[in-house]
Amino acid sequence: MTARFIPDKVTVKKWRRSGELLKRSTPQINRRYQYNEWRALWENHVFDVFHLSFGDLFAGKKVLEVGCGLYGLIHFTPESAMRIGIDPLCGAYKGLWLDANVSHVISTGESLPFNAGTFDVVIIWNVLDYSLEPLSVLREAHRVLNDGGSLLLLVVTYSDAPGWLRKRLSQVDSTRTQHLSHSEMDSLLGKCNLRIRTKTISRPNFFKSVSRNLFSGFSCLSGLKVMFSALVGMEFSYYFCSKSEVQRE
Repeated sequence: MTARFIPDKVTVKKWRRSGELLKRSTPQINRRYQYNEWRALWENHVFDVFHLSFGDLFAGKKVLEVGCGLYGLIHFTPESAMRIGIDPLCGAYKGLWLDANVSHVISTGESLPFNAGTFDVVIIWNVLDYSLEPLSVLREAHRVLNDGGSLLLLVVTYSDAPGWLRKRLSQVDSTRTQHLSHSEMDSLLGKCNLRIRTKTISRPNFFKSVSRNLFSGFSCLSGLKVMFSALVGMEFSYYFCSKSEVQRE
């Protein structure tokens, strides 16, 4: 296991604020979706992106989700042999999860408290662009995967915006710590010897994002941030990767 990663106080404060916001919106979200509806949404979404069923991806496998939150994919895959979700806010979410059969660990992706080769599948879904050290997160994912293990990754990338404009995005969207281009994301995966098997890119429906933020209890400002990001080339990049045996320096 690697040395423990300790985030700075500003980051911890942001995480706690996000956790409290999610906790406040949980009753509204739960009124809209029950467990089976959440699972159906996840199954359809994952199949649309990777053209693989939950059985293909998870049946009988040891699965870890980095940044599992309250409604992460790990909570809706009971066919897995072992399910562990890590999140720095796991303590705040205690008692709110829809599936109590998932083991939850308070940790960050930069220092996973597991032995090398523990997992068959690692999920990092809409988390990497909120991390402080994305390269460290991916190296840790590589370390805890067994040989030939799979990484399911969703990350926001930017295709059209130049670097100087992406840096300005941090002033508009301060919760997202990374604003990576496609080539930068591909390079990070290559440095960690995570071989890209499939890659799917889609543009967000930013008008839907505004309404979803309002419905879920998030502020209109959050939706407007998504709109601005979309206008400067924000895209959802879905990666299905497999572990190669040796990491590059």
